[in-house]
Amino acid sequence: MKIKKLLLILLVFAMSLVGCDNSSTYTPQTVKYESVDAVGNTYILTITEKTSRAAYTVTKGDSYTLNIKQQGQPDKESKGSVSTIKDDGELTMKPTKADDTFGVSINDGKMTAINGTITLEDGGKIPAPGAVTPVENVGGPFTSIADMAAWLSAQPINTPASAHTVKLNVSDLGGYAGISGSAGYVLIANDTKYVNLDLSGSTFTDIVGSAFYRCSNLTNVTIPDSVTSIKNAAFLYCTSLASIKIPDSVTSIGELTFGCCFNLTSVTIGNSINSIGDRAFEACTNLTSLNIPNSVISIGMGAFEGCSSLTSVTIPNSVTSIGYYAFFDCTSLTAINVGAGNTAYSSQDGVLYNKDKTVLNTYPAGKKENTFIIPNSVTSIGNRAFGSCINLTSVTIGNNVTSIDGGVFSYCTSLTSVTIPDSVTNIDGGAFSYCTSLTSVTIPNSVTNIGQGAFESCSNLTSVIIGNSVTGIRNSAFRGCTSLTSVTIPDSVTSIDGGAFSHCTNLTSITIPDSVTSIGSQAFFACTSLTVITVDAGNTVYSSQDGILYNKDKTTLHAYPAGKEGTTFTIPNDVTRIGNGAFSSCTKLTNVTIPNSVTIIGNDSFSSCTKLTNVTIPDSVTIIGLGAFLSCANLTSVKFEGIIYNLGSDGSGVSMDPFNGDLRDKYLAANGGIGTYTTTAPVNRDSVWTKR
Repeated sequence: MKIKKLLLILLVFAMSLVGCDNSSTYTPQTVKYESVDAVGNTYILTITEKTSRAAYTVTKGDSYTLNIKQQGQPDKESKGSVSTIKDDGELTMKPTKADDTFGVSINDGKMTAINGTITLEDGGKIPAPGAVTPVENVGGPFTSIADMAAWLSAQPINTPASAHTVKLNVSDLGGYAGISGSAGYVLIANDTKYVNLDLSGSTFTDIVGSAFYRCSNLTNVTIPDSVTSIKNAAFLYCTSLASIKIPDSVTSIGELTFGCCFNLTSVTIGNSINSIGDRAFEACTNLTSLNIPNSVISIGMGAFEGCSSLTSVTIPNSVTSIGYYAFFDCTSLTAINVGAGNTAYSSQDGVLYNKDKTVLNTYPAGKKENTFIIPNSVTSIGNRAFGSCINLTSVTIGNNVTSIDGGVFSYCTSLTSVTIPDSVTNIDGGAFSYCTSLTSVTIPNSVTNIGQGAFESCSNLTSVIIGNSVTGIRNSAFRGCTSLTSVTIPDSVTSIDGGAFSHCTNLTSITIPDSVTSIGSQAFFACTSLTVITVDAGNTVYSSQDGILYNKDKTTLHAYPAGKEGTTFTIPNDVTRIGNGAFSSCTKLTNVTIPNSVTIIGNDSFSSCTKLTNVTIPDSVTIIGLGAFLSCANLTSVKFEGIIYNLGSDGSGVSMDPFNGDLRDKYLAANGGIGTYTTTAPVNRDSVWTKR
């Protein structure tokens, strides 16, 4: 095949600007052409240098790969090498296989190759990649959505680079994209055809909520000057939308309006916008810059969350309100600047504060510094203020901070140490979650509460010192701290919530002090190394026997340690209730004997007991809770000694099968009831049970 050498040289020069690979393994330089024809066939030619050279131009012997992706046909590929180069720059490409012809000929006048052609040696031709003159289809102006639909349905499949332009002049978009006959509905129905939508001649005043939700083929849209507001989720998941210009007539941008527009690179916000809604531009991952006009008063919660290519932003003087985590997870953001005349906010070294620097709102996640000292003027740190600051290894919190709010240091994956001063009284939910390099933490005596998920998934946390003023350890506070081997719960603690230490797979023992009056369900779920739970003898609510956690009078069995040795266990005759998740993930147990005293088997009570092979449900049992025996892959025999009507119920009307497979249905059926039911391992949701 043949191709003009000039284009190759230009493309190689452009690629040389990207940078050099300094790794020990050399990566050969390549040039690539890509072309799409009018019916959607794609042609990709890649040429790779045979030997290393600083300024790469195509040379005899270089290898090539030609990929052809044809509509409705299997992909095809040709490989070979450059065989000759003529003085005029024309290349001849020789396939490795003599019969490598593909049997296609598409350069028949339907497309124009303005810079030469690639010619297969057998005479079949395709356009030179990158050298196709796209055919622009323009439809309209249409005064009805139905007319637009009829025209668009007749157009060929295309690519974003050759999007059809549709001019639509209407007074109503027809509702949200899920309504048949709306403009958004028409685009979704023609999702293989990319569209530039020109609404400049329309007269509606609002772009309704979800008007173009999931219109992934919308590449550009011209908003008319009649529009004053763009409602919630109007362009959510318009994943091909590349640019947007919001006219000066618009005063508000709704919640999630441009959320998840992953290819949005350019946004022009009109000078009349006064509010940017919550998560309005969430996850616009290719947005690199943004100009917020001086008309904007409020920026909503998470407005630019996950805009991972955004490098800097300036808050104008007009802004008086910025919601929590407005710039969370903007991992390329190195500075947030604030207009000198702003009366509500200020910035220092690119860090966003309120005006008098008593509240630290956002530390840009892309800052390169490894350490940071929070100024002593700061009394409060905003939600997720340091979230995803992956370069920080150490943070010192100022002596006047009283609360560490939700998610403040979440996903600071390089953070190894943090100093919490005695001024702090509260560590809120998710404050240090997913700080996977944090190895130790000391919670001072001033702290009274450890919030939900505060240290969740701190997988390298080996040491925790909990101050003696903490009264509550909330849900999942230390969930997934897989390196934590021991923890001392002080006498000040009164409540340990559900899942507080779940999935702490190296935790071997724990002692419940006499102060604790409440332990949530599955507080120690999936602690697979936990062999003993000890309760202080002075505790008036809980007790322990042989390392097993009960209520005080041992009528409720709350938790059997998942790492406890032994394959069989007989529940004491005093027990009337097996608590939620009591035996969950006890993977060593093969048999558990349930006495006639038990009336309730709680939710998830034996879930994931993967070696449990059989169980007998005595006739005393009246309730078996949700998922009680789920994921017991080897539980192949279940004996019912009585009639149970609340089978898979939590008493509130919620119902879920407590077993895998069809056992519940078989038991409740007319010919079911008392008896022994068996199936074969591994037991799963498709298992068929048989009554013996």
